[in-house]
This record gives sequence, C-alpha cells and structure tokens, in this order.
Amino acid sequence: MQAAIPPGQRLLNIDHHGSNTSFGNLNWVEPESCSVGEIIYALARAGGWPVDRDTATCLYVATVTDTGRFMFSSTRPSTHLMAADLLRAGVEPGEIHRLVFASKELKELRLFGEAVRAIGTAEGGRVAWTVLTPKLLADTGVQVTESQDYVSLVKSVKGVEVAFLLRPLEDGRIKLSVRTEPSADAAVICARFGGGGHRRAAGATLKGPVDDALRQVVAAAIEEIKRPGSKRGGKMEPRKALKDLLLDWKSWGVDQVPRGTAGPANLPAPETAAAPAPPQAGPGLLSPSSGKNT
Repeated sequence: MQAAIPPGQRLLNIDHHGSNTSFGNLNWVEPESCSVGEIIYALARAGGWPVDRDTATCLYVATVTDTGRFMFSSTRPSTHLMAADLLRAGVEPGEIHRLVFASKELKELRLFGEAVRAIGTAEGGRVAWTVLTPKLLADTGVQVTESQDYVSLVKSVKGVEVAFLLRPLEDGRIKLSVRTEPSADAAVICARFGGGGHRRAAGATLKGPVDDALRQVVAAAIEEIKRPGSKRGGKMEPRKALKDLLLDWKSWGVDQVPRGTAGPANLPAPETAAAPAPPQAGPGLLSPSSGKNT
C-alpha cells in the first residue's frame, strides 16, 4: 500500500477491519462497524451533510453486502436504523437485490454445483472447504472475482465451524477466503499466511501449488478450533463509538422501540448529532501547529 502512495501525499484511512495497520496519515478504523458504509453514514450525519438517493444507494450496498444481507453478527440495531434512513432517501432494496444477488448466469450456477460437489471436510465436519481449480474455471467459463457466495455455501453445512475457499489468481498465487462460527477466529487463521480481516470473515493470499496450500490451511483451521480460549466471542462488547452515540434510539427522539408501528420509518427525523471524535493520528501526520511531519 505504501508503495502505491505518491510522495508527499496525505492519506486518509477509513476502515472496519481489525487487521488494519493504520497506514494512513489520518486513520479512522472501527472494527466494530458492520461496514465502511456505516462509518461514512455516521460521518455524514455528524457533519450535517445531505445524503441524496445515489449516495444512499452506495451506502446501502456497502452495508447489505458486508453484513451478508443483515445476517452476520456485525449487524446491530443501529445498522437497521441506518438502513431505514437510507430507504427514506430513496433506496430501492428490491432492485439492489436483483442487481447484486439475483442476476447470475447459468454457467455461474453450474460452477456452484461443482463447488458443492468438491466440498471436503476434516475434524468430523467441523472444518470444511472447497477448491475452485483452474481447470474447473476453464471448463465452466466463469471468471470468479468474489468469493463470498462460494465460501458461504460451504459454511452453510451443518456442524461446520471453519469454512474456507481456495481459488486461483492470475499471477499463479491462491486466494484464501475464510468464514467462521464464534468458536473460531478467521483473522487468526489468515494471519498465519500474511492476511487478515474480521473475526468471522478474513482472507489471505498463498503461494501454490494448491495441494500444499490446502494442507496448510486445513492444519491452521484445526489448530484454531482446538486452541484454548478459541470459543470466546459470539457477543459484541458494548461500544462507545461515534455511531452508537449517533444512532441509539434516544437520538431519534424516543426512549425505546415503538410498539404497534411500522418501525423506524415512522420515527421523527434525528436530532442534530454531536461532532465525531477526531481520527487517530498515524505516522507522518502533519502537525497543525508546527507544519512539519512528526
């Protein structure tokens, strides 16, 4: 990343991955957020910036994809409140679903079938995986750029605690995508291979051949589910981050979820929010007082 930044340029780093190394001059990293879209939405509300239909659509897509259509454990009450606000701005969830999730070609569905056929397991089914080989991709004519749907297929198998997908990249390396139950940490597994991400979803890039990569990842997954203390988690810790201050029910003018209504769409417009906490300063931050890099 550092090599891609032109000399003398300042970098604002906004992210929600716990493995982020705070590589920017200014860093706003919130691993508890469900998506970067949620962070940007909170910033827009705090700044009083208008959110038009196009902006709301982008923020909604960022959220609906990173939360697995609001199914992942990162989804919180504030996430749905945000979604309701974006719907009021004109977002069309049905059209987004059709374009993002329900517009697959027949050859893609055939590849899904082959991916299911290739599922392997270990540790009595607690670890499961599938591999998209170059031959399989060539035979089906599918160019895979996203792993979410395939690894989710594997994770949907009953009893699986660690699910992963291996697929080839154009440069000969192998892309690893991991999804876990609360009993295992995907980021810990991927860190073994220089990657990272979230506790329940992470990724890495490995060197081939694929058989060697498969053995390494299976071993790392088994080690993780057997690691003392690996069953921690499953519940998110209470947060004092900006979004919870902005998006709790009191900021909507009510003390609790209203009963007998259609939900958040009937709530009054939110009150003026407090200004966001300043981002964390990173290496090379230009000091406002001195004008020099510190």
